[in-house]
Amino acid sequence: MSKKITALILLAVILIALPGCGIINAIKEKLYVPPDWNTVEPVTPQAGGKTKYYYKNLSNKEKIAYSYIFEGVENFESKIEIPELDQDELSLVFSALLYDNPEFFHLKRVCNLSASGKRCYFNAFYCMDREKYNDKLAQLRAKVEEIKNAIGSNTDQYIPELYIHDYIVENCSYRNTENLEESTAYGALINGYASCEGYSKAAQILFDAVGIESYVLAGESAPNDKNDPESHMWNVVLINGKYYYLDVTWDDPVKGDGSDSLRHVYFNMSEKELSITHSNYSNSNLCDSDTDNYYVRNKLLFNGYDNDMKNDLVEMFSEAYRNGELAVEIKLSSKTAYKDTIDKLIKNGKIYPILAEVVNKTDAKINKNKISYINNDNFYIIEIVMVPKK
Repeated sequence: MSKKITALILLAVILIALPGCGIINAIKEKLYVPPDWNTVEPVTPQAGGKTKYYYKNLSNKEKIAYSYIFEGVENFESKIEIPELDQDELSLVFSALLYDNPEFFHLKRVCNLSASGKRCYFNAFYCMDREKYNDKLAQLRAKVEEIKNAIGSNTDQYIPELYIHDYIVENCSYRNTENLEESTAYGALINGYASCEGYSKAAQILFDAVGIESYVLAGESAPNDKNDPESHMWNVVLINGKYYYLDVTWDDPVKGDGSDSLRHVYFNMSEKELSITHSNYSNSNLCDSDTDNYYVRNKLLFNGYDNDMKNDLVEMFSEAYRNGELAVEIKLSSKTAYKDTIDKLIKNGKIYPILAEVVNKTDAKINKNKISYINNDNFYIIEIVMVPKK
């Protein structure tokens, strides 16, 4: 009993020492009882990324924290009250916030938790002030609108997806110097330089603009079993009712001369194929279709070299040349067909009569006796490049 009396006397002394509203606030804090957050209905933020895949996978309490932080960082608040979370839970919420919302490029990657009495706070840190952020955000939104208008409206979602993929590859170059802006959609679409995260978030924000469901996925990747896997990010997209993997970064390899190259190896991949080079990721939506895979959709998938393939290649190279392009990509259905095609088409020189027909058909100014090519042993893909006449 004496301990309780002593505690009450001490509290009374403290309250007396506090002026006016300070007494009231101290009493409120002493009497504050946190709600049962698992029974509070979370309010999903309506702004930001449209899919919010990661928000949907949070617990009830974590969703509430996500919403509070979302509103707070929109207003550049530094201390944002949230439900009580441990550090692991907060890290999960913070990652979800960054993955879902590509416009939140004003935040530093610092996930800091603090507590005061029975209250819990997320401490936000910003890499730019509000004025600078608003200016950059306006630039980004204008660029997104420009690209959206160039795409136009399509009922076939494959068409805007392909445009967005090719636009990013042709207008952004890979760069990873640990500059935070390189990990943003702003870096990819405005600066023209980005890491894999910037590529993926640029795709995400553009897919949002044209009404395509998408989200970023973090994991690891390696081009072959001779390389150690590295941290990587890519996209999942819902195209014409089916989910696919899309890796824009890896479709933008840098050539030996330092120039970029447009490819479609990772355009709408299935789980089976992606797992050859990508690992350590989790995705709740099954990607098991090849209907809108680039090679299937464009009839670039062959069972082996034969007369039909020869005739198709004449048409493909002719069309490419008319469109101002020099490269043609093809995919083979099996390892045997792939090796056989390389042997016949490249090593045995059957490509050169094909080029001669292309020249006769289009008056193409190309070297009929010379090509360059790149082959992908993982996915049985061959890219053949015509060489212009000097």
